[in-house]
Amino acid sequence: MVQKATREEMNEQFIEDQFFEKGNGVLKLKQIVITVLAWIGFFIPFFLVLFPILFMRERVIIFEAFQTVLRMFRILSVFFIILACVIIIIFVWMTYRNNRRYTEVLGKKVTYDEEKVAIRKAAINQFATERFGDRVSRETQRFTSIPEEKNLDTRTIADIYEEKGVPLQ
Repeated sequence: MVQKATREEMNEQFIEDQFFEKGNGVLKLKQIVITVLAWIGFFIPFFLVLFPILFMRERVIIFEAFQTVLRMFRILSVFFIILACVIIIIFVWMTYRNNRRYTEVLGKKVTYDEEKVAIRKAAINQFATERFGDRVSRETQRFTSIPEEKNLDTRTIADIYEEKGVPLQ
């Protein structure tokens, strides 16, 4: 029978966000201030245009307010076009740089120790055979139910590597 987990148990296992954890007051304050300032920055142009139109009608010529709106949108559109071009240039440059680094550095030199990899593979295969049965039976099974005591701890693999003398860095 499948056990159903409560919401609290699921939250403890899967949801991790420093903002919602207890403590971290400085982080919460910083993120809230940045968010509020961003929203204020978003609404200020609309407020500056709409305030005279809605609340100072006798002193504002509506046509002039629309000209102000059009001028503001032209300035913002130019700003956003320039910003989009800069972002595209940066993305293309970073992609080129990353691809060049990949071909020049990672493609030409071995970035791992083959002996360590072989030792780790052998250690994991041996562990899996001891814990879950031989490789052929593991790969041919379509469905399996692992008892709770055979579940892996978060440090199990790292501990196996350390026992074999090839720890993770």
